[in-house]
Amino acid sequence: MPTKDHIYSALNRSFKLLNSLAIAATIYFIASIATRIIGIESPSIFGIPVAQENAIFVLVLCTVLHIGILRYIIHYARTAWMHLDSDERSELYFQLTGSNYLLTQGAERLRDAINDNNGFLFVWVRKDDPPSMLHWGIFVAAVLASIRYELSFDFVWTFVVGVTLSMANWQIGSSWLVALADLGRQSDKSLYFSDLNKSGPRYFGIVSGPWHGMNNNIFAFSAVSLLDALVRVLPLSGAVFLAWAILEALLWFSK
Repeated sequence: MPTKDHIYSALNRSFKLLNSLAIAATIYFIASIATRIIGIESPSIFGIPVAQENAIFVLVLCTVLHIGILRYIIHYARTAWMHLDSDERSELYFQLTGSNYLLTQGAERLRDAINDNNGFLFVWVRKDDPPSMLHWGIFVAAVLASIRYELSFDFVWTFVVGVTLSMANWQIGSSWLVALADLGRQSDKSLYFSDLNKSGPRYFGIVSGPWHGMNNNIFAFSAVSLLDALVRVLPLSGAVFLAWAILEALLWFSK
């Protein structure tokens, strides 16, 4: 049986990995944006050019790593519900929200902000919650860095892929954030794990189906999260494509 120290250490390591990924990705995205604005030659980090053209591929890699870390977070959160009592889980929760993990530091209030609407769980996050603006900042940086600002189809496809992947990462982040808030609740029954015999992350989104509001394997969760993000982005993507097509037509007729 996993010990208290083992579970504490494992969840702390998982959030440390998540924090490191967020910092590294954000630095890359901001550097990519800055080099494009200033117009300087792209520097390199560990031999990888900080070029705007590469930002979209970095976002793809970050999404895959984010999903991998989510799997560990959810696994050990479930283990905590199975082997720790309410006071121990609460202690772990405050440890995670009080540590130097920028994505969770200062989120102590969230355990009292979790809501259950017929199995659809969500956490009310306010803009004055310390991690809130950081989460939005990472999202905006990822989107702005991914789009190729040029009069070609590259603008359209990078816009669609960049915004879709950023939305998918928001869905992934929402899943571990709800699991974290649930971990801190003074209760003997988990909301996130309605059945402790079922492992895997829980999907919350606008795409309905048998996976909605249930703990799924990581592959089903990833596929549905990407589909959910694409559905959300589709109207705006259609408008961007139409605007590009009209502009291209006007330029062609003006020749």
